[in-house]
Amino acid sequence: MGWWATDTFGGDMPLDIVGDIEEQLGIPELYPVDSWSRPTRHQVREAMTPARQEAMLHRYRGDIGDTPEHNLQWSTVTQVLTCIVMASGAELSGELREAALQAAQQDIWAQEDQGRRGSVDIFASTVEDYKPGTPTTIPHKGLVQTLLEHTGPGPVNIQPGTTSRGSNQYKTKTSPKKPGGPPVGKTIPLITQASRHPK
Repeated sequence: MGWWATDTFGGDMPLDIVGDIEEQLGIPELYPVDSWSRPTRHQVREAMTPARQEAMLHRYRGDIGDTPEHNLQWSTVTQVLTCIVMASGAELSGELREAALQAAQQDIWAQEDQGRRGSVDIFASTVEDYKPGTPTTIPHKGLVQTLLEHTGPGPVNIQPGTTSRGSNQYKTKTSPKKPGGPPVGKTIPLITQASRHPK
């Protein structure tokens, strides 16, 4: 699907990373990070030792590579991993902290888009101010919240579509105003890695 918001969790890529982290830790349902139960927070805090954070960071670095086209992936991985650690209140590894701040500073999308720049700046300042023992989350928008902002309340049917310029979009169809009448459609821009960052 792509990206629906500029924040850390605003796309498919970060949610895929969350899923991978869930598998590695053996702890399900880590998204959204601001709605964890106390037992989940405790499990994550216990599992996310600095040594484990660094091992995960090294594994991701090996999987992603170190070329400019992988910049958004690396920035996203470090942000997601850091957000999960901070949401648990665990000690943040010095290596992960440094990697996250560096990736935020070098985020290619943030260099091109002010909305992304604002999201990355919030992330970086939160990392700089983070105190272990205090669970900390970063504001983020889910897909449903984004859709509601664009369509208003009510049932929504999402269908992929394209514009005449070929950019990716969601085409949404809301419930008809009259029974049996045609649905009212709205188009919502969809940010994708491919459209933002051609390979």
